[in-house]
Amino acid sequence: MPIPLFCLLLLPLLPPLALALLPLLSPPSLPPHKLTRLPTTCTSPTYIPSIPTLSIIIPAYNEALRLPPALTSLRSSLRRSGLRPLEVLVCVDGSTDGTCEAVKAWSKNNPDLPVAVADLSRNAGKGGALKVGFAEARGEALLMADADGATDWDEVGRFVGILRDDMKGVGAVIGSRAHLADGVKRTRFRAVLMRGFHFVVSVFGRTRVKDTQCGFKLFSAKEGKRLFSNVRLLRWSFDVEVLSLCTAMGVPHVEVPVRWEEVDGSKLAEEGLGWAAVRMLRDVVGMW
Repeated sequence: MPIPLFCLLLLPLLPPLALALLPLLSPPSLPPHKLTRLPTTCTSPTYIPSIPTLSIIIPAYNEALRLPPALTSLRSSLRRSGLRPLEVLVCVDGSTDGTCEAVKAWSKNNPDLPVAVADLSRNAGKGGALKVGFAEARGEALLMADADGATDWDEVGRFVGILRDDMKGVGAVIGSRAHLADGVKRTRFRAVLMRGFHFVVSVFGRTRVKDTQCGFKLFSAKEGKRLFSNVRLLRWSFDVEVLSLCTAMGVPHVEVPVRWEEVDGSKLAEEGLGWAAVRMLRDVVGMW
């Protein structure tokens, strides 16, 4: 059955789902967190620990296995680009697999890259972890990126260049995989979920961005902190809210294609397709 037809069949469920939207009207409650800035041997002459140019914010839930290789790849890419000064802020979202310890161990072996860890006392959701990260970040530009490193880290320098281009006057650079829709290798699970979710966003969303869910987005510090301080959706649909807020708050933004490939270990798959679809539908409809 085609995905759009499947989604149309869900429309009769909207009235009862609307009742479930009431909790979204109140501000979200975030768990306490502990921020630890790990020792660094960064000796760049332009590096000022209190004023990094770029903050790379990585939300991580049970990423003890995937995150260290991703950090290693990031470190190599940053060496090639020469981007300095910067900080990497890992927001550990109530993990139970030793993610926090894995990050600290990696940083100890790679002290030339400034790393900080925000350890949330319980799971808040990806959007919740990023709210904490954007509040704690000190950079002039704030990049959110997924822990799996699915987007090529070499895109960081290109995105920073776009954001700094005063001729464009943009406040956010939004990574997009829309150009890969026909050729990218995705599991059936992600393909079904992606098409259904995009249909719902096209009907109820308040954004013209084609790929709302790419986890690679760069903001100026001013706009990023302003946007995320107003985010209420703490889980999978927060991206749509951020982009809707860009429209509502007049934040100029541009969608830019990225090099991306799927990495095994999706946390969305662990939540279950049916439950994830219902929650995402509820959240997006709630913004309408």
